[in-house]
Amino acid sequence: MFKKFNMSLAAAFFTLIGLGSVQVSYAEDAKAPKWYDTVNVSGFVDGYYSYNMNGPQSHKNAFHNFDFVSNDFNVSLVELNIVKPVDETNRAGFYIGLAFGEAADAVACAGTIPCPATNLESTYKNFRQAYASMLLMPGLQLDFGKFVTQHGSEVIESKDNWNYTRSILFAWAIPYYHTGARLTYTLNDQLTLMGDVVNGWNSTVETNNGKTYGIQAMVTPVKSLPIIINYMTGPEIIAGTVSDTKSLLDVVVTYNVTDSISLMANYDDGIQKQGLGVGAGDAKWSGYALYGKYAITPSMAIVARVEQLDDKDGFATATNLGTGGQKLKEGTLTLEHSAPGGCLVRLDLRQDKSDQDVFTKEDGTPTSTQNTVTLGVVHTF
Repeated sequence: MFKKFNMSLAAAFFTLIGLGSVQVSYAEDAKAPKWYDTVNVSGFVDGYYSYNMNGPQSHKNAFHNFDFVSNDFNVSLVELNIVKPVDETNRAGFYIGLAFGEAADAVACAGTIPCPATNLESTYKNFRQAYASMLLMPGLQLDFGKFVTQHGSEVIESKDNWNYTRSILFAWAIPYYHTGARLTYTLNDQLTLMGDVVNGWNSTVETNNGKTYGIQAMVTPVKSLPIIINYMTGPEIIAGTVSDTKSLLDVVVTYNVTDSISLMANYDDGIQKQGLGVGAGDAKWSGYALYGKYAITPSMAIVARVEQLDDKDGFATATNLGTGGQKLKEGTLTLEHSAPGGCLVRLDLRQDKSDQDVFTKEDGTPTSTQNTVTLGVVHTF
């Protein structure tokens, strides 16, 4: 009897151990993340209505970027981002940014809407970014593929800028994207260095035998004062199969004065060798943009932007090439409201002014000034 009792007790003991092992195994399986658990999905829908007080018959806002059409409701950009970030646990990742709308076509085909199938970049127009990432060692990340440019104080997505309408410098002084390899090394909280080798400006398909090289230093001497310095140089096609060096210096300084007041400045200086034609002179452009932002409440803000682009040879804006170019200025006042549920509403009051008559009135008369009112609505998810 005692023997049977001991055997029963032993059986119960091992059964409990077995059940415990199964439970531990189940717990471990539950804790082990699947590959898709580390993937983030997000996106937005961006629409706008713009009114041009000049009333041009073309219904176009001259020298604007992404708010191209006046007196019309438009979907500027619809974006879906699928991202697997890298970290110490997951050293391999990727970024797939899908883009649709006027802005996607404009980025791929240098402002041409719709982007024609004959343009080599049209094949990739719906991939705003598409690259693989690898963490080679702590702080050192390699990206390979198509990615947005490192230059400028503004980006393609309006929601990530301070104003709704894009600056002149964003539209005309810098590239949109690059395709190649990018190496980023974060030394500490004060210094991050980046270098890339790419096909060139806005090129997924290489158009010459050379490569463009870029370097960047992101310096934060104090937490409230991030400074970003970029330099890029490499050959670009100037005519037919002839190419020559195109270089760009870009500096962005941001100063967060208080929790509610921020200032930002952007400077660009570019040159295209033989930009005025094969055997002719070089084309140069330079400009600055100044920003001020005041957060009235956590959901409301007011932003002012003033800027100037000195396109002295007419190369950057394709205006009066080699015959004086133009000096283009603009001032924008933005009223912002962040509504509950991920809806961002902005109203831009903007004036563009040139030292040349590059704008058009309703009767076709040239003029040097253009006033616009633009309402932008972005819903994120």
